[in-house]
Amino acid sequence: MSGLVDARRGLIVVDRDPTADYVAAVTEALAPHAWRHMTAPMLARCVIGAVDQHSLTELVGDIPGARLLSARPLEPADLDDSRVGVLVDMLVKHAWRECTLDTLAVRMLGTLAAWQLDRDRLADELRELLGDG
Repeated sequence: MSGLVDARRGLIVVDRDPTADYVAAVTEALAPHAWRHMTAPMLARCVIGAVDQHSLTELVGDIPGARLLSARPLEPADLDDSRVGVLVDMLVKHAWRECTLDTLAVRMLGTLAAWQLDRDRLADELRELLGDG
């Protein structure tokens, strides 16, 4: 990370790669576990749990004076989370157990990002069709 000082606003502006932050969060959460022996649905749930935990940490970090008291253990997402099916579909099409954890995290996060973009685009189109946009 590199940083610049914005003297006008009294801030330090840090160049960050949010994708790398999420990849790190997923790999750190899964590394202690035998992830290659998980089922595809359990791996998907754990990745989503790590993503959600990282998102929450980022959100709380943006609130002045707020902080998380301690790191929580990995909590898998619910099986009925719509993102689980998206990742399971991707996993069954790839030899994911042969990937490194970093490579797998990048692929799974890319799949989630593409799914979210498609979902957002469809929602925008629907709003436009219904005259709500």
